[in-house]
Amino acid sequence: MSLNKWIKNIKQVFYKEYCKIKEIKQSKNHLKIWARLPLGEEKLFITCITPSDNRKALLNFRSDVRRAVKSERKNDHSKRT
Repeated sequence: MSLNKWIKNIKQVFYKEYCKIKEIKQSKNHLKIWARLPLGEEKLFITCITPSDNRKALLNFRSDVRRAVKSERKNDHSKRT
């Protein structure tokens, strides 16, 4: 999978979880993505540039994003009560 297609897939993951990408930086072997979660928390996500198994890497990345969103909602709820 090309790097542009990989970044496009990553952007779709954030879009589907209602997150906004602030910045994507490319280092030698990783992509560093700063994103704002739906309730306003900012978080850094890191993924490899060239995953050996594209589908599995994308699923794992998607689960990391979903886990962060769920954690943000849980923490926001506990602050209100």
